[in-house]
Amino acid sequence: MPVLTSRRLPKIQRGQDYFLGSAKQPFSASLPPLKQSFGAAASCRLPHSPGRHSNDDKFGLKHEWDDVSTESLWEVKGEDLEMVPWGFPLERTHREIRMDVGEVASRISERLRLMSVEANYCSKQAKAKCKTTDAVSFRIRLFAGGEDGQPVVVELQRRSGSAYTFMRTCRAVLDAAEGKDSNEKFSSPSNGLPPALKLPVSSMSCLSHVATANVGLESDAKEALRGALNLFRSDQRDTSLLGLENLCCLSDLVKTSADVATFACKSLIAPGDVREELRVLIEHDVFSAEENDSEGLLKFREHQRFLCLRVFANAISVCLKDGSLNNLVSDSWFAEIFVPLLLDELNRAESGLHNAFQAATCLHGLLSSSPTTFHQLLVDNGANTALEKAFKIGQSRHGLLARETRRCLDVLDASS
Repeated sequence: MPVLTSRRLPKIQRGQDYFLGSAKQPFSASLPPLKQSFGAAASCRLPHSPGRHSNDDKFGLKHEWDDVSTESLWEVKGEDLEMVPWGFPLERTHREIRMDVGEVASRISERLRLMSVEANYCSKQAKAKCKTTDAVSFRIRLFAGGEDGQPVVVELQRRSGSAYTFMRTCRAVLDAAEGKDSNEKFSSPSNGLPPALKLPVSSMSCLSHVATANVGLESDAKEALRGALNLFRSDQRDTSLLGLENLCCLSDLVKTSADVATFACKSLIAPGDVREELRVLIEHDVFSAEENDSEGLLKFREHQRFLCLRVFANAISVCLKDGSLNNLVSDSWFAEIFVPLLLDELNRAESGLHNAFQAATCLHGLLSSSPTTFHQLLVDNGANTALEKAFKIGQSRHGLLARETRRCLDVLDASS
């Protein structure tokens, strides 16, 4: 019977092939360069292709890019484009365009501005981080399909949020990249948001002959509001965000009936605990970043702030239409606490376009309801400077922000 013996093997360094004795090279480095359009290769999905990772990332870790710049235009040069790696699993939401890459990037940035999509561009890496007005996050990246830089490949990837809104935005962006006019409307009747419903629920033809009973309507509205607030006050992040989203729907005339929305909006901005709980979440000092805060926690806080501002914007707009806002804003809370918070958001418009838009919507409602009450207060607190600054930023990057700040400036000029 043979005798089994053990031998000590030499220590293998991480990233080193024991049999070859040298560090492994990334798989893509051994492949020949792509010399033609990648159309056929795009459908090839290799299970361990490193195409989506940089050559320095040998273990498949995914990193966001560095040096993201906030620019008014996306200025991409042909030499900045990377070739599509062999076996790169492109998303179905991509197109090949035979056009100068600078023109393609300019068309995309202009369409994003018209659609009021918040975008941060990295020209060197030909990437853009985008977020719609209803918090759908997606990425845009440009590639070269051949060694001569043609065709230019435009790829969009959804990261989070509504698939309906993403596809709606994606089609408009890809059409713009090709130089086509989009049939999509760049704004919607619901506070700049792109809802799935194009008309209010009460205006749907299938419900036009349904008799609505006013008996018990207030109790139903109270129950719906109570349920949303219970979710909002939960310690679980997802549950709390769901509660805020329900409050947004209850205060939206497109997504609920006018009577329910009016009752909910009056309850939300009337003096009480609910108004204070929402106000606390839009204060930036409350969310001062700490070194040990995770990226997920920071995104959660930012999304909370956005939803709270949207609830306030919905509530003020509905109460303005109802005619009850003038009585509600007589409370000193609006002048002493709420208006300074709105001006702070406008001063931060460069880094928070959607929040600044919601703040401008709130200011316009307050000014329209009681110009004599808020005019001098806003002038004394530097509202003209903040609005003009936000207007210039909106002109180059966010159409709805430019429109709303322009309306505020017009009201201020008319009441002076």
